[in-house]
Amino acid sequence: MAEEGFGYSDDGEPSGTAGKPMFNVLQGNNVGEACVIVTRFFGGIKLGTGGLVRAYSTSVKEAIAQAQFEEVHPRCQIKIEYPYTLSAIVDSVLHNSKVTLIDSQYSDTVMLHISLPANETNALLSALQERSSGQVNVTKL
Repeated sequence: MAEEGFGYSDDGEPSGTAGKPMFNVLQGNNVGEACVIVTRFFGGIKLGTGGLVRAYSTSVKEAIAQAQFEEVHPRCQIKIEYPYTLSAIVDSVLHNSKVTLIDSQYSDTVMLHISLPANETNALLSALQERSSGQVNVTKL
């Protein structure tokens, strides 16, 4: 089964007793981009379907209680190529952004490979084009 880009499976357990309950715990705790695997060694028929749901849900709740979470923000990588004469302009635009320099190459032109928050990409590209009068070549990677 899948729901909004997420997936889960009961993997041989009675339908609705493993994957969906674990998924519901993750959703209820606003946990995304996670993989949870629970292995059951005992129970089955003796637990019944309600016991299985509780066992799988409780396992995920306990894992969440012990986990350390980090908020992740999507980033975009771009390559910027421009003549040396525009270095001050490009540096000024980049200085006011949350960019991370990945690589730089200097030959007859300057080439910068940078990473920045995805939600800032369009504004940065517009600023570079406007301030350089369109003389900066930008490639999204």
